[in-house]
Amino acid sequence: MEYTEITIKVDSYLTQKNLSYKYLIEGYFTKMHNYIRILASDSHVKNLFSNKDNKKYVLNLLLNFENSDRDINYIYIGHPDGSLVINNYEPPDGFNSTVRPWDKIALKNNPEISEGLPYQEIKTKEWLVSLSKVLIDDHNNVSGVIAIDTSLQRLINILNNKNDTLFESQNTFVITNNGDIIIHKDTEMLRKNFYEICKTASVNSRSEYTFKNLKKIYVVNDINTVHWRVITEIDKSELVFHILKRFALAIIIVISCTILIGLILSKILGERIIRPILNLKKRTQLILDRETITSDYLYPNNEIGQIAKDLENITLDAIYLKNKELHDLNDKLKALSETDQLTGLYNRRKLEMHLHHEFTRYLRYRGVFSIILFDVDNFKSINDNYGHSTGDFVLKELSTLLKKHLRESDLPARWGGEEFLILCPETNGQNALIIAEKIRKIVSEYDFGIDRAVTISLGIAEIDENTPNIDSLLVKADKNLYKAKNSGKNCTVFQ
Repeated sequence: MEYTEITIKVDSYLTQKNLSYKYLIEGYFTKMHNYIRILASDSHVKNLFSNKDNKKYVLNLLLNFENSDRDINYIYIGHPDGSLVINNYEPPDGFNSTVRPWDKIALKNNPEISEGLPYQEIKTKEWLVSLSKVLIDDHNNVSGVIAIDTSLQRLINILNNKNDTLFESQNTFVITNNGDIIIHKDTEMLRKNFYEICKTASVNSRSEYTFKNLKKIYVVNDINTVHWRVITEIDKSELVFHILKRFALAIIIVISCTILIGLILSKILGERIIRPILNLKKRTQLILDRETITSDYLYPNNEIGQIAKDLENITLDAIYLKNKELHDLNDKLKALSETDQLTGLYNRRKLEMHLHHEFTRYLRYRGVFSIILFDVDNFKSINDNYGHSTGDFVLKELSTLLKKHLRESDLPARWGGEEFLILCPETNGQNALIIAEKIRKIVSEYDFGIDRAVTISLGIAEIDENTPNIDSLLVKADKNLYKAKNSGKNCTVFQ
């Protein structure tokens, strides 16, 4: 059996492992990006400091986001005067938000969301990863900075679970496209530049570098949605150890016996045991260094030779099985990254991809499509009066009704909380209104198992020449939903 297969399988294992971490980090931070975009576009948030009445609404809005996702440590807004709007946190004396790193990097990256910043919380000294964005009010002035923090330790636990790895030295971390390290289990490495450590201008998908006199092998995958790169590395020396560690006990026994037996058997033992093992190590090192083996070597026809062959097969089989598990896991992770776990519908990220695809088709062919945005009327009171488990049941039943009664071409998704969005390709606004009314009536007549009717309010928007982008289309649908709410709820508005 060719030893090159071992190197290939190890490379494949690292690639699959790195890809699974890519999907995890991509899903984790894509939702954080979406949260910031949603909040930054909210009129109350943008104009928070120009209207005193906005503060209570905004604090409640931020609290709802915090309660809906345990991955959020803090979510807050800094004012240009240095003050901070945040729930359940008292800034220390002399606190000035404008000198905090998350505020500075947001201004530097304006108008985009910051690339990601590791920093220590000023009071607890806990390490956090922050995403932030400049807020622009209705007068096109900078009105503050909104930021979301998540725990660095939580991310390290996700990326470096020792119960799910073949190698002790395995380490996974995250850098920006510029090479700055933003997630790493060693906090001393944070904010250092990986390209400078590697002494290169960029890194390839699979390469090697030396750090503190240790040769390391790594693979890398890009997360284009957040402009990051995920790197998984192991010590190169561990590959040799991984192949030979199953021999360790046998080697110790052999060496002990050699000492006891003495010089009489030293030559025999050297020929039968030491030489094959040294040849195995030499050939293995050649494989790891990607050098060509110029001659074939036959293990001796004895117990050691048979053990070497058997352990070689066991090692290759273990790597094969691990790679197969990683393939299956990646398929599951991809499905999780596109599906809302509670309802089984598409999640917001997946439907946004379909929206952009449909908008591209519209720009090219000038076809038509519409969207239906709706939410459950008085959903908070359902949670308050019947409990969150009943609220979850209502959302799941509502999703089942959508799957059953919508057309095959319609794409429903859970947009956030109790809010849903339906993409209707090749459908004008009037036909979307028919679909919306059908769903509204079905929901209002359906028995959800509680002593009150469950209703929905719907807003419709149709793509047209006055709608320059997807965001404008969503704003139009949201305004119509707002009108439906103000019209007594349980109705549909298309204007």
